[in-house]
Amino acid sequence: MKTKGLASVDYLLFLMFFLPNTIWAQLDFKFQPRAKEKGAFRFFEPKAEGISPINLFFLAKFSELMYLERMEYQLRYIENDYQPLDSIPDSEWIKQHAAVNDDNFEEAFKLRFAHLFDYPQQLTGMKKEQPPQIKSSFHFMRKMAYLGGKKDQGLDPELMIVNTPRAVILIYRGTDKVEENEWSEWKGTDFRIQLVQAGGFLINTKVHKGFWQSFDLIRDELMSTLQQTEFKHKPIWITGHSLGGAMAIISAAYLKSAGLPVQNVYTFAAPRTIGNKKFAEKVEQLLPNKIHRFEYYLDPVSILWVPGYTNCGKRHWFDAEDLGNYQLHKNVRERYTPISPFKFNRHPFRDKRTVGELRLQKEMENAWLPALPIRSWYHNPQFYVKACYEQLTEEQKKVLPGVDDSFPYLYFGGKSGMPGSK
Repeated sequence: MKTKGLASVDYLLFLMFFLPNTIWAQLDFKFQPRAKEKGAFRFFEPKAEGISPINLFFLAKFSELMYLERMEYQLRYIENDYQPLDSIPDSEWIKQHAAVNDDNFEEAFKLRFAHLFDYPQQLTGMKKEQPPQIKSSFHFMRKMAYLGGKKDQGLDPELMIVNTPRAVILIYRGTDKVEENEWSEWKGTDFRIQLVQAGGFLINTKVHKGFWQSFDLIRDELMSTLQQTEFKHKPIWITGHSLGGAMAIISAAYLKSAGLPVQNVYTFAAPRTIGNKKFAEKVEQLLPNKIHRFEYYLDPVSILWVPGYTNCGKRHWFDAEDLGNYQLHKNVRERYTPISPFKFNRHPFRDKRTVGELRLQKEMENAWLPALPIRSWYHNPQFYVKACYEQLTEEQKKVLPGVDDSFPYLYFGGKSGMPGSK
C-alpha cells in the first residue's frame, strides 16, 4: 500500500512539473487582437531618458493588468469583441468565478500581450550582426511567506519579467490577497512601516521593513535571472502600481548598485514611505533622473507619509479627469503638511473650478488629510492608464493601442456607476 501511494504521488508530481499547459492552468480565452496592438511595442523607446510618453503609456497598461481580477475582466472583455460585460455584477463576482490565478498568470499575461511584442527584427533597430530573437519571453516570479506562520500576515511579491529584443521590462504587482486572505499582504507587508537595515548592495541604508523583506524573497532569483546571457546588456525598465511601485524603486537601486543597466523607473501610485535619507541619497547617486513617481490627483496612497522617511526620485502629478483633463505637472515639489489647516482653504465656498491656482496648489501639494476629499477610488490604476494616454500626441495615438476602458468597478470592489469607478 505504501509503495502504491508513493507511485501515485510521483505520478501527480510528473503531471504538475513535466506536462505543459496543465488542465488546471489552461486558459481558454479566444480573441482577435486589434490591428494597432500587433507589434505595437516596436514604438517603445528603450534608451529614452526622463519621461517618454510612449513608454509611460505602455508601462501603465502593463501595471494595471498585473492584478488578477483586472486581467480576468479584460480577457473576458476583449473576447466579447471589446464590449462591456453586463452579465458581471461586481468585482466580487470576478474573484469568485475567475479562471485567471497565480498558477496560470504567466500564460494569461502572455495571452493578453504577446502580440504587442511580435514584430520583424528589422523594425527593432538592432544591428544585423546581432542574433535575432524572434519572440519575446515571459517569466512570472512569485514567492510567498507568512510571518510567524500566521496566514493573516503575509509577504507575497509578484513580478513579471518580459525579455524583448531591445529591452527587459520588470513589472511588479501591487497589494492583493494572499491565497484567500484579503488583508494578509496589507498587514504582513504594507503596514510594517518601521525602517530596517537594507542588505547586500544597499548596506548602510534603511528601508521600509515590509517592502524590503518582500523584495528579499525574490532578490536572489531576480539577480540570477538577469545575469543570464539572454538578458545581459539590455536596458532594464522597471514599473509597478502601489506596492509594486515601492518594489520597483528598491529593486532598481539594488540592481543598479550590482552593475546592471537600469535605464528608467516609472511608478504609479507608489507610497512615499520607502527609505530613509541615506537611501534617497543612494538612489540619487545611482539613478539620477531615472526614478519617476506618477501620482493621480488625491490618490491616498501617494499622500500618506511617516516621519523618518525621505522621498526619492522625481514626483509628477496628474490633475483630475473632470477638473484638469489629466494634465501632467512635471517635477512638482513633494507634498507637505502646513502648520495651519486653513492655509489652503481661503476660498471654502467658491466653486473648485474657478479657484484656479489655489485649487492646484491645494490638491497638488497639500498633505493635510482632513482638508482633502480623500477617496479610495483615486487609487484605481485605470486612472493612470487614461492619464498616460492623454500625454500622447495625436500622431502617436494613431499608431498605438488605445485605452481599454473595461473595468467598471472600484479598486476595492463595489458596484459600477459610482464616481471614479471606470
